[in-house]
Amino acid sequence: MSEHSEEHRPKSTPHASESAEPTGERQAARQSSSPLTEADFVYLAQAGTLLVAVDFDGTLAPFVDDPAEARAIPGSLEALQQLATRPGTTVLVISGRNLAQLTAVTGLPAITEPTVGDIRLVGSHGAEPADEPMGNLSPERAQLLQDLTDRANALAAEDPGLWVEFKPLSVSLHSRTAEDAEVAARASAEYAEYAETQPLATTTRGKNVVEVAVDHATKGGYVERLREAMRYGATVFLGDDVTDETVMEILRQDRPDLGIHVTGEDPQAKDWTSAAARTVRDPHEVKEFLAELARRR
Repeated sequence: MSEHSEEHRPKSTPHASESAEPTGERQAARQSSSPLTEADFVYLAQAGTLLVAVDFDGTLAPFVDDPAEARAIPGSLEALQQLATRPGTTVLVISGRNLAQLTAVTGLPAITEPTVGDIRLVGSHGAEPADEPMGNLSPERAQLLQDLTDRANALAAEDPGLWVEFKPLSVSLHSRTAEDAEVAARASAEYAEYAETQPLATTTRGKNVVEVAVDHATKGGYVERLREAMRYGATVFLGDDVTDETVMEILRQDRPDLGIHVTGEDPQAKDWTSAAARTVRDPHEVKEFLAELARRR
């Protein structure tokens, strides 16, 4: 999930806005994660058809204050490119960033007709696949997007460090660089409370951000559709934030699928538990995993 553009959309119904924060019931169903094992590498290397799906911010790239400056750890994209050339392997980078932002920070093209060796890009939490045209918003959703823009801009004016991020389907209020923590907390809460009164909105609270979308796309929904359409024998997904849990929760772990949670430097700072079966610490360990998997396949 990125603190810049990875903040995030939960599963939701058309008639209720929701937060991505795990409920007690979902927490109870989650399993304890453990480090990767040699058996995991052997299994994934030998899978007949494999989908490798990866989040960007916090997973391939470390967090930075300016989202436009985020870049993948050197070697990560190269490992993905190597994986994409392996027989029976599909590689996907799926992000909360919109597609234009994702192409800019990865340096990868938004390929509309991907073939063997290509890396697929999907933006806006699954709502913007590069190989699928995005439809027009209904008048009601277009008006909601404008209302969210107006509200977020007004709240951002309360602190010079608050800023607003615009995407084709959502508006986010970021507080990472806010100068006054109390002002930031109040503005974030007010934005979320307003959004939760809107039946067409989906509210997601991420790291120092509240994102409100005017659609109900999730990363998990996209990955599930792709997996069902292509009938992959196994899927491995790497992600760090609560938005990525929509993928973790649809995987059949820890076989035939595998979810890998990127814990970050301070795992205890997160107030939720991942449904992933395995963990790595940071983008450097993500790179090492991808490189080793590419070597073995």
